[in-house]
Parts: sequence; structure tokens; C-alpha cells
Amino acid sequence: MTTKEEAYRALSKAAERIGMNNYRSELAAHLKKGRSKNTYRYTPSEAHVTVIEAMPMVLDGTIGVEEAMAILHDYDVFKERMVA
Repeated sequence: MTTKEEAYRALSKAAERIGMNNYRSELAAHLKKGRSKNTYRYTPSEAHVTVIEAMPMVLDGTIGVEEAMAILHDYDVFKERMVA
């Protein structure tokens, strides 16, 4: 596996984790207000969008592996990625 593929995989896992955490917390808040699960719509956060947009750029070579890893260590992305 090349370093580009490893960086892509790391971004993919981070995007998956951020999306799952945000979805769960926002859905719980939505249901806590007494609303139906069917009316809930997920909207990705800025950190989630940043990670998702960086994924194809790594494979294209638009951004380097170091820049991709720097995105993962950005404070906002890191904070959302590490939420239980």
C-alpha cells in the first residue's frame, strides 16, 4: 500500500467517524425535542466537509500526504474525530 493510499484510508476513516459521531449526537438532540426520527436531516459539519473534500485531492496528487495528515491534526477535525 502506498503512502497516498494510506493517507486516503486515514481520511476515509476520519470522515466515517466524524459523520457517525455527528449523526448520533444531532439525532439524539432532535429526538430529545420530541420530534420524529423521520423528520431529521443530517448536515455535515465544516470539519467533516474538509476531510471529505481532501480525500480525492490526495489520490489526484493535488495535496501531498503531509498536508492530508495535517488536515487530520487540525484542531477542529481532531476534536470532532476523537469524540466518544
